[in-house]
Amino acid sequence: MREERWDEVADTYEQEVLSVFDHDRDGLVREKIRDYGSGSQVASDLGCGLGKFLPELSLSFGAVHACDYSARLLDKASRANAALANVSFTKVDLAAASPRLPRVDFSLCLNVLLTTTLPDRLAMLGNISRQLKRGGHLVLVVPSLESALYANARLVQWNLRSGVSPAEAASAGFPDEDLDGTEVARGGIVYAGELKTKHFIREELIALAEEFRLETVSLEKLEYTWDTEFHEPPDWMGEPFPWDWLAVFRKR
Repeated sequence: MREERWDEVADTYEQEVLSVFDHDRDGLVREKIRDYGSGSQVASDLGCGLGKFLPELSLSFGAVHACDYSARLLDKASRANAALANVSFTKVDLAAASPRLPRVDFSLCLNVLLTTTLPDRLAMLGNISRQLKRGGHLVLVVPSLESALYANARLVQWNLRSGVSPAEAASAGFPDEDLDGTEVARGGIVYAGELKTKHFIREELIALAEEFRLETVSLEKLEYTWDTEFHEPPDWMGEPFPWDWLAVFRKR
């Protein structure tokens, strides 16, 4: 998404963008920040958005660099977190050839690797890895392709329970083409709302990180409630819940 579009989204960010902070059912991201926090270390929040995790990062680390592609989002984040003396704010294009990123011991990167363009994703992950000091940790959240397909299966189930024929339910849950007539899930690109978004398979994420000298420490499900997927989901639709992948990587 272009910078101008992110600036436009800034005023409606909470309506248009899924907030990991608000929907992390078990508080796993905050737990990771506390686990790896150290007052003698430096952290970054890459793609900080409205800066909701900055208070936790500020408490856990000696210095924090909040970075985002959108100047307008950065302005909102800095205003909301003006009392945090150890947090600085920098406008950064993570897909740029040589972005000016400070070296850090810990980096938080939540649903930033979403672009459908492979060269941009590779550039972003390369820059994220280069920012980390050796032995530093990256907490990364990305959309799960397995979860997206599972949500489609749940939609089929919902339609069947509502009396829709099996053929119609299957077609609605697993269409052959997306809104642009492109094959669904090619390369893990599926729609999140009305926006084409890269989704990752668990093993794909592990193998990709290895290419950037990032070894996997842990990889788990960051679960959300069903209202993040559907408008007014039925009461019977419970566990298993949809999820993003929450990974912790260590820089070799």
